[in-house]
This record gives sequence, structure tokens and C-alpha cells, in this order.
Amino acid sequence: VSLAQYNRFNEILMYFTGFFGAVVNLLSLSAIILTINPLILLLLIAVMIFKINIDKLRRKIYYRWRGEYAPITRKMSYYSDIMHGVEYGKELRANSLEDWLFSKYKKIVSEEYEPLIRENNKSHLRLDAFVRISDIVQEAVVYLVLAFRVIFRGMLIGDFSMYLTSVTKFANSMAGVSGCFSNLMTCGLFAKDFRFCLEESKRIKEKGCSTHLPEDKEYTIEFRNVSFRYPNTDRLILKNINIVLRPGESLSVVGLNGAGKTTFVKLLCRLYKPTEGEILVNGIPVGDIPFEEYGKIIAVVFQDFRLFAFSVRENVQMDTRGNADKVSESIAESGLAEKINKLPKGEDTFVYKEFDSEGIEFSGGEGQKLAIARALYKNTPIVILDEPTSALDPIAEYDVYKHFHSLSKGRTSLYISHRLSSTRFTDKIAVFSEGEICEYGTHKELIAISGGIYKEMFEMQAQYYR
Repeated sequence: VSLAQYNRFNEILMYFTGFFGAVVNLLSLSAIILTINPLILLLLIAVMIFKINIDKLRRKIYYRWRGEYAPITRKMSYYSDIMHGVEYGKELRANSLEDWLFSKYKKIVSEEYEPLIRENNKSHLRLDAFVRISDIVQEAVVYLVLAFRVIFRGMLIGDFSMYLTSVTKFANSMAGVSGCFSNLMTCGLFAKDFRFCLEESKRIKEKGCSTHLPEDKEYTIEFRNVSFRYPNTDRLILKNINIVLRPGESLSVVGLNGAGKTTFVKLLCRLYKPTEGEILVNGIPVGDIPFEEYGKIIAVVFQDFRLFAFSVRENVQMDTRGNADKVSESIAESGLAEKINKLPKGEDTFVYKEFDSEGIEFSGGEGQKLAIARALYKNTPIVILDEPTSALDPIAEYDVYKHFHSLSKGRTSLYISHRLSSTRFTDKIAVFSEGEICEYGTHKELIAISGGIYKEMFEMQAQYYR
């Protein structure tokens, strides 16, 4: 993926043009050089072939170096983003982290980046030395041949200058051919990785995706013996999850931080694939359903949702073929209408100030309401709220969940939270602990379990509001 990002498609046309222009010059100059001595032309061609092979070695070194450089550049880019990012400004200044962060950046540069650069430069310098030697040999032979003709064959100084200029231009054109060809091949190396990423993404989305969902908008979701671990780790984040979410049913998924709640949602959204077991929709494995088709039945507001530097309307509809009335309705349902109506440009107001100095910076709670409006606008049969109200106080959170629950009547809804605001009005509650569903039932059933995790969490949180 990192190598694919270095593709240089925008330069390909330039190199193609330069390559063919240099070839035309070579053909026109070849006729002149042949009149001097065919051996000179052969020498020039031999030098060009030698340089092409040197460039081939250079490309391999550059490509290998980019692969070694990728992990380092990720670190450097991350530190650079922190030092430039407005969102980190408060933390850096309040804790006086500027010098500490810059020292970490300098350490990466001096201990990891610069040694790799020096090694790479040494390799290129050695190759450059061979190229310079070939140039010296070429020029020496040409001068000797022309000098011999001037001294012993009576060549005029004017002809000497013409032939020397032709040879020089021929050599420059060969360098142009070699350079453009080398750059085209370099583009091809990274283009190969770029194409691999595109094809792999398409393959993942389309592999086995031949089963279409019914259009009745009633979907039963089942997790059957699902376990999950992240690549290159041994610890299971989720262990043998078995749960069924029926059409129109509402489910609260609760548990302490790190219990596996968000991973559960990401598996449901097909952002991850189960390590073991399978997820079914109406009895169909989700892997057999076309990815885009599956995405149309789910609307999700993630805990770490993102707003875009577009207008408020575009942030809601996320589509060029939007419905203005439906956008306004979704904003009103999310509870953000009063705020938006007070803005001079209303729904056409830009979010953030990247492209408009009059753009708006929403508070955390307002941003969450806009993300919820986006989910409402999508109007899918399955809606998921993955702790999107974490920036709200518990009472406001409860009001949002209650309001959203009333709006999603008849739709399958899933609420993820470590606070228990959503549990009083959902049909079922699943309590996650250490990657497993340790308790499952209604609020009344779970609160009756003596020593149960849910009862302990509920009473612990309730004491702060009594």
C-alpha cells in the first residue's frame, strides 16, 4: 500500500512525449554521424545500452529503498502531522510538548532516516561513477577520430564543429531516451503496486459475492460462533460470539472499555472478517453478499465519526443527487435544526474553515448530532450507534438515544455504549466482558441477577444521579 502511494501517473505523459522526441532526434542525427565513421555510431549505441542497464539497477535500488523507507516515513509523517495539526494544538501547548515532540522527530531522522539515505546515496554514487567513465571514454574516442580527420584527412574546422555538435546532441538525445525510459519503468513499478491494491480491493468485494439480498427490508442478523483476533497477534478480541438480531428488534451492547463492543460493530459492518465462525443475514453468509449492496442496508454512526469540509447539506446527504427536503427533515430529527437555521447560509454553510472563512466549527455534541442526521438520511433498515454520544452528558445522551429510538421504530437498531442510557428502552441487552457475551436479556431480567455484571454497572452509574 505504501509503495502504491508513490505512483507517478501524472508524469507518464510527460515522459512518453520526451521519449519519442528524443527518438526523432536520434534518427535525424544518425545520418550525419554515419558519414564520419559507423564505428562512432556503434560506440554511442553501446554506451546508451550500458546506461540503460545502469538505470535498471538504479530503479531496483530505488524501489527497494522505498520499501525500506515506508515504515520510517509513516513515523515521520505522523510526527509531522501532530506538529502541524490544529486539533493537537491545545494538548501540545497546555503540556509544553513542542520540544519533546520535535526531539522524537529528530531522533527518527538521525537514527533511521539518514543512515538509509546515506546507504542509498552510496549505491547511486557508485553507479554514477560507471556512467561518468563511459562518458569520458565516449568523448575521448570521438575527439580522437575527429582530430585524426582534421590532421590527416584535411577536415575543415567548420565541419569539425558540425560533427562534434551532432555527436553531442546525439549523446544528449540518447540520455533523454534512456532517462525517459527509466522513469517510465519506475512509474511502472509503482503502478504495479497501485493496480494490485485496486484489483485486490475489487477481488475482496466481489469474491463469492453472487447472492443478492431480498428487497423486503426485513433482515435477521446472526453471529454464529464468531471469534476475532487482529493479524499477527494471539489474543482473541472476541470469543465464540453467538447472537441473533431479528427484524425491528433493538439491542443495546454494553460493557467496560476494551470488552470488544466496537470490534463487534466493525465485524457487522464488514470492516473486519471473522477469524473463526460466520455472520449471516437471512441465513446468507455476509461474504456472499455484494459489498455495496450490503452497505445499503446499514447506517452507522461510529464513536470516532468524521465530518468533512463540505457544506452541512453535503455532510448529511453525502450524495450529489440529494433530496433537500429529506436533508432538512433529518437535521430536524437529529435536534440540530435550531442551530443550522441561525447560520447566515443555513444548510449551505461549510463545516470547518479549509475552504470558507465563514465555515462553522461544531462542538462535539453538535458534530455528533450532524453525524446522526447523516444516518437518519440514509434511511436503512438497520441502524447502529457506536457510542456517538460520548461528548454529551449522560442526561443529554439518554435524550438522544430515546429520541433516536422513537425515530427508528420498525427498523433494526443497535446501540453500543459503556454508559447505560440506551438500555431502558431497547428490547434486549448484550453484556460484553473480555470479548464474550456474559449476560443477555431484558433490563428487568439482567437487573435481577444477583452479582451480575450488568446490575453492578447499572447501580454503580445510577448512584451518581440519585
